[in-house]
Amino acid sequence: MKRKWRRRCEFGKTRRPKPNTRGNQFDPKAVQNDLSLLERELSEATKQRQETSKAFGRARSAAAEARSNLLKQAAAKHEEARGQLDSRDRERIRAEENLGNAKRNLQQAERTLNELLERSSRLAKESVAVENDVKVTTQRLAELDEKLKPFASLGQELQQAQQTKEQYAKEHQVFIQNQPLATRLETFQAALKLSGETEARTTEQVRQRTEQLEQASRDFDAEKLRAAQQASADAKSELLAQERELENALGALKKEKERSNQWKEACGERDRIENEASRQRAAAQLAKVAAKVLKDAAPKVADRLCSRIAANAQRIFNQINHEPIELEWKAEPHYSLLIVPGHRRFAMLSGGEQTKLALAMTLAMIQEFSGLHFAVFDEPTYAVDSESRQKLADAILEAQKAAGLEQLIVVSHDDAFEGKIENVVMLKKTAAGTELVAG
Repeated sequence: MKRKWRRRCEFGKTRRPKPNTRGNQFDPKAVQNDLSLLERELSEATKQRQETSKAFGRARSAAAEARSNLLKQAAAKHEEARGQLDSRDRERIRAEENLGNAKRNLQQAERTLNELLERSSRLAKESVAVENDVKVTTQRLAELDEKLKPFASLGQELQQAQQTKEQYAKEHQVFIQNQPLATRLETFQAALKLSGETEARTTEQVRQRTEQLEQASRDFDAEKLRAAQQASADAKSELLAQERELENALGALKKEKERSNQWKEACGERDRIENEASRQRAAAQLAKVAAKVLKDAAPKVADRLCSRIAANAQRIFNQINHEPIELEWKAEPHYSLLIVPGHRRFAMLSGGEQTKLALAMTLAMIQEFSGLHFAVFDEPTYAVDSESRQKLADAILEAQKAAGLEQLIVVSHDDAFEGKIENVVMLKKTAAGTELVAG
């Protein structure tokens, strides 16, 4: 809460200032009331902050305890689920490995059996063909042996053979034709023997593979396979359930982290409030000290300020007035302006002297309080004699330079400022209105 003090000094031509009126630049009681109000508000804010801090501390403790319990429960459930899941994974992996091995053995046995069956069929076909060839050859050899028996006594029967040559010419021709096949009989017999050995080995391999297939068929248990598949499905379902529980636990953990972040932000806000409260308390203490200092120093500051303004106003007034004067402006026991010689008051001066003194005081205040850096004068030379107008104009321009004013706006009906200012706008008032003469 801020309170502004404003002081207004007016100088009229015929108004007489009240002698017993004190300036209201500083009101210690109002400041004290404001400080008391601020202290009460600060006390209430401090109580509310303490209650809020206690409630926040309780909530923080409860949140921390709940978070700790939840994390412990989640960790325990997670470890238990992880252990069960690992155990079931190991069982499932072993079952899958056994099943894969059994399937691979069965597939290998089936491939081997198919190969053996194909080979056996091929060998059987070859054996049948060889047997047929052997039978034909044997039969032909037997026929040839029967035909050669009559030639056992070749010397004796040569003549008879020569005689019967023509009779058996066709048979001889057949013998000649089949002679290459007869020479290959031993080769055919060796091939037959090799085929028999190969057939025996193949038969033995088929028997062994058949026994292995029967053993694999006996070892393969469809019920165990279905049980393993069911156990794997159950393990997957349990794994999904555990994963959902883990997701729920992670969600709760995320919420707790968010609440923790909110708690940290609240702690930061609490620290900021405490710092602001400390600053307010320090400001209140400083305001008390400043109020006391201002209260003690106000009379001296006012007297010093009034003396400086009166000195500048006296200098300006003596430049535009024939008779020099001395000004005394006192703040205690009340604001009063005294003109020496004669110990006169402002109302005891003539109209021209009052105007000059009012302008001098105004210019002095502009020099003292020149924060705006510009000034506006409306008819400053009104009711001033012609001899003093030029001096008053010079004094105003000098005061502008002394006060460091960037701009000075003067409205006048005479030529006192002519040639002394940079820009001039001349207006002429007629019956038709106001006309611009020069600018």
